[in-house]
Amino acid sequence: MTDTARLDEIASKDIYVVDTDHGPIKMLADTGTLKWRAKTLLSKEPDTIEWIEQFDRGDVFWDIGANVGVYSLYAARADKVSRVLAFEPSPWNFSALVRSANLNGWSDRIATYCLAISNSTKLDTLHMKNAFFGSAQCSFGEAVNQWGGELDVAFEQSAIGISIDRFIELFAPPFPNRIKIDVDGLDGAIAEGMRDTVLDKRVKSVLIEIDQARTGELDRVTDIFAAGGLDLMNPPPEGGWLDSNNFCFARRH
Repeated sequence: MTDTARLDEIASKDIYVVDTDHGPIKMLADTGTLKWRAKTLLSKEPDTIEWIEQFDRGDVFWDIGANVGVYSLYAARADKVSRVLAFEPSPWNFSALVRSANLNGWSDRIATYCLAISNSTKLDTLHMKNAFFGSAQCSFGEAVNQWGGELDVAFEQSAIGISIDRFIELFAPPFPNRIKIDVDGLDGAIAEGMRDTVLDKRVKSVLIEIDQARTGELDRVTDIFAAGGLDLMNPPPEGGWLDSNNFCFARRH
């Protein structure tokens, strides 16, 4: 059997098709967790879907902590973006992301990078709570979970980390208009590493997930983005946070 035939066989047997208002999305779903990721694409974070729907046609979307790429795939299918750059350091999730992009014929629209985005350029350790396809809770450098506590580590591997500012400086990639950050605990570090980037008015909005146990982290990120001209659009109400921990920062007009 040729490599192409083998890929076709896998695709016909192990894909899940998500129906959206913009058309179908094919996702690799040969494990229970991958199938769950596919089935919940539209329901797990409806605010993220709504945010993507507000993109301007032709925007460049950076998906940081892309996991298996459900939102990268949705942005590509919605035809809102000219280019997606998806960053995911987990080897399992990265391979599923690449495979799903290929299944849809979008390898030319979704550029994938097996990198950890951080506050500096360095070699360090990627700590993972679980080592399977579609798993979450990875931490680069410091073994910290999304609540700011110690991560229960099941697997570790060496990894390359780089800040957003440095990545842009070194490689001059398509510049981000929209940035999603979902990294389970290192949000502040990533914000520190994009201070120069958010000063650029081409950055229209940033969606970042911060757990409600880390109010100080939200304050830290808010200060960094405010200095770049991005205002917090959905601050938590007094007395507690809402169910969603996705905070949207948009360019001040």
